[in-house]
Amino acid sequence: MNNTVEDVTIRRPHAEHRNRDNWEIDQGLIADYHKDFTPPPLPNTLSRVDEIDFITDAERRLLSQIQSRTYLNMFALIEGLSHSSLNGTNTHDARLTATSSSGAADSEYRQSFQQTKRAIEAGMPVGYRFSADVHAFQSIISKLSDWSVLAFSYHIGLTTQAHYKQSAPCDADISLSLTAVILNHWRDTSRHAIQRGIEWGREDAIQSVADRDQAVDDLVLIFRSLDEILQAQAEADLAYFLSVSDRAFGHARSQRILGATLAAYRWQFIFIGLGNPRYVNTLMGFLNEAQYQRISDALGSISDRGTLH
Repeated sequence: MNNTVEDVTIRRPHAEHRNRDNWEIDQGLIADYHKDFTPPPLPNTLSRVDEIDFITDAERRLLSQIQSRTYLNMFALIEGLSHSSLNGTNTHDARLTATSSSGAADSEYRQSFQQTKRAIEAGMPVGYRFSADVHAFQSIISKLSDWSVLAFSYHIGLTTQAHYKQSAPCDADISLSLTAVILNHWRDTSRHAIQRGIEWGREDAIQSVADRDQAVDDLVLIFRSLDEILQAQAEADLAYFLSVSDRAFGHARSQRILGATLAAYRWQFIFIGLGNPRYVNTLMGFLNEAQYQRISDALGSISDRGTLH
């Protein structure tokens, strides 16, 4: 297949919305956030804590704050793995794509990410744990096809774009500093997503039918492995939430909180990107009907929201 994805890549922000190439976060926002840790760090459209009807507003803020820590940790994990996996490829263009993420703008962005993480950590009780086995996930990704890793990287770019669109209508319930992080994250990632999307199209053009069949299985494995990480983290975050809460919830309600948290994580890191028409159209252009259906069925087994349309 000779499809390319130049026509479905993420657009850069308009010039009037960026004054410089180094998209840094206003340090005043970080400082203000450090002083007043009251608003939930993530917008409700991402955290979905407002769907839990039996917890108080203070408990919703706490759960959303916990989600913000996982949000930052998950993106650090995902982006680091996709970059390092492509760095090990034998494809010259893919190596250039992977290493192009370095530079001053990327450094500023990483620094702001870490600053916000530290601000969140300073305002919360001890005991939070990020449970992902980074080395195990790295071992899985490093053995997979370039096609699948590029497909996943493009998915990350569309995911961050969707996160910004969901958090852009700022209101009193959304942390301005987290919104700034999401904005800068999208701006940073969109540059790489354009490159990854083009390279994904080039990689697809050289695939045989058998190669593409294997690549589909590899992509499914990436999303299933990611879902296993999200399941384990939802369990860890529930344990932390229960340990620092002022009251006991009982087994039934604890399981409802767990289910809502896992659903939010799956939405944030899997389905919000997969539901993007650009991603769906690109997959449909690259794959035959049987291959496309295999991906849709596999995602449907994770959640009824996972079916591609």
